Amino acid sequence: MRNPIIICLAALGFLSCTSDPVWTNRDLLESNSAEIAIDHQGRIRNIEYHIEPGAVPQAVRDAMDALHPGGAYVGAEKEVTEERILFELTRRVEGREVEALFTQTGQLVSEEIQVSADHVPSAVKASVAATLPGGEVTSWEEIRDGARRLTAYHVKVHSQGRHYKMALTPSGGLNALIVELPAELEVPTRR
Repeated sequence: MRNPIIICLAALGFLSCTSDPVWTNRDLLESNSAEIAIDHQGRIRNIEYHIEPGAVPQAVRDAMDALHPGGAYVGAEKEVTEERILFELTRRVEGREVEALFTQTGQLVSEEIQVSADHVPSAVKASVAATLPGGEVTSWEEIRDGARRLTAYHVKVHSQGRHYKMALTPSGGLNALIVELPAELEVPTRR
């Protein structure tokens, strides 16, 4: 059994010192789960709250329907940084997951489109094999910007009992290797 990591949000500098923090305990309590991205200095870069698709603004749902019509929503997130709030919708389209990230007004920021291994360049596959030899790839994703241009690949790999996400350039250059750790969040419900 894995030991959960207990994160004290205040100790990590997560709670803003301003009177109007961008993220709140209420967001955490209203979510199904959350993901926290931490930079190399241990600062929280962003937090993604897993929410019900119906909690996403209508403009975002309309934009997703226009971009990827049909299919049921299988997930949604509210992504919060100190600068802005974004919404992500996930839909299964033709047997693959498509995630699209939007501003609150429905402007496309980026897409993550699940693809099969035969749609991934050999240089990307070689980089994955060299970085995590013997790892089992669990997901290949094309990353597209707001203009829908291919900018990167995200590859999820299980290796030596850990889950990793690799961010690679289309030519196979490694931009980031991220370990995904389970965590337990303790959020006060009252003062």
